[in-house]
Amino acid sequence: TAVNNGVIKVAAADSIPSAATVAGSTGWLVLDGGTTSGMLDIIGFDLTVNALSGLGGTVVGVITNSSSVAATNRITVLNAASTTYNGLIADNTAGAKTALFITGPNTLTLKPPNYNTFSGGIVVSNSSLAFGNAQNESLYSPGTGSITLLGTNASLYLAGSGGSTGPTYAGLTNDVTLPA
Repeated sequence: TAVNNGVIKVAAADSIPSAATVAGSTGWLVLDGGTTSGMLDIIGFDLTVNALSGLGGTVVGVITNSSSVAATNRITVLNAASTTYNGLIADNTAGAKTALFITGPNTLTLKPPNYNTFSGGIVVSNSSLAFGNAQNESLYSPGTGSITLLGTNASLYLAGSGGSTGPTYAGLTNDVTLPA
């Protein structure tokens, strides 16, 4: 499912086909930016996709949860391929939270242009999550929730070259949990 302009509002849990819901599905979610942006509104439903990606631009793609119910809804990324998402992930100010669950053999790289505002947390289960990957890129934020690494192969990468021109992580105040 590719969204380059406009908004897709899901009407049910797992309404974008993925290998978890439809055998053999490519199940990618692509939210591209540019001069216009694509937006996915999960409206209080959990969603599973094989991969998440999106290019940046003047504006960026957005994943949001506009539900008015004060609950946490999860986007599960099966990491069927190593991808980069240059967009934002946000909660609803009315109380709905968005969480990110990453599992699978590859790496998801998040490169938001500024602070993500989701607070449901991130779980990385036997997979890899990276923030940024190049020199001269700005601050990356995984939202305000905790980051939990599960399994024997969970990895978190704070990429970039560091120094005065690399990314900064001064705003990174998330708890990182490493269960036994």
